[in-house]
Amino acid sequence: MYRDGGVEPALRPQYSEEIKNGLRRELGQHQFPRDLLWIDARNITLRKHVNGVLFPVSSRNDELLIVRNFYGTPQNGAILGVELKKRLTWQGLRQAETEFIVWQAESNYPFCQMVTDLNAGGVAFFALPGDGSGLRIMYTVLPSMKDVWGFMEGLVRGLDVAALTSVLRVDAPGSSLPQQLEQPRRVKPRLDGRPSAADAMLTREQLFWKQISTERANEDDVACLQDLDIFGGKPYPDGVPYHW
Repeated sequence: MYRDGGVEPALRPQYSEEIKNGLRRELGQHQFPRDLLWIDARNITLRKHVNGVLFPVSSRNDELLIVRNFYGTPQNGAILGVELKKRLTWQGLRQAETEFIVWQAESNYPFCQMVTDLNAGGVAFFALPGDGSGLRIMYTVLPSMKDVWGFMEGLVRGLDVAALTSVLRVDAPGSSLPQQLEQPRRVKPRLDGRPSAADAMLTREQLFWKQISTERANEDDVACLQDLDIFGGKPYPDGVPYHW
């Protein structure tokens, strides 16, 4: 059985190739960076356990764009995750949101998560520079596949690949991994901090994961979720960030 709204196994190779081919077409003469690599991430399951939190948060992805040096531990070198769906639904968007939160916590880089059906368009999730009040997530609605390909092209073109890999070279002492990337401007959020007033025994990060795990504990109960039969209606206010 395939995941909720996910692509049937027989169609999976076709969808996977379309993601890569679409990006190549959009890049044109601009070559795909040699230091980046697409991998099939379906067999990688991330689980986030936090002290004081009852449920772990689990997440997988479909396609993952990583820094090649992290091939052995791709979650640590993830730049972009792509969740593939047969059609876009509210449940699929919530799933992609959770995937963003879990994968950004594991990656060493500012991470971006997309969900698309390769037909109607998609949504991208990333973290904005914060104001000290926690993780600020940005939804960007991509209302057509032209917008999806354009978003992916901008993300790849905007990468300073040398900055992504310099800290991994033995001849580059004092280098550090970038905490902010452009196109779109996004950051590697940090969730440590003072104990929350809502629960003095939990740090801000622990409270954050508690909220996520509790909300996702009964994720299979989706009877009240409305499907997006036509993705033309934007499910979120475009360009409006929110806080966790």
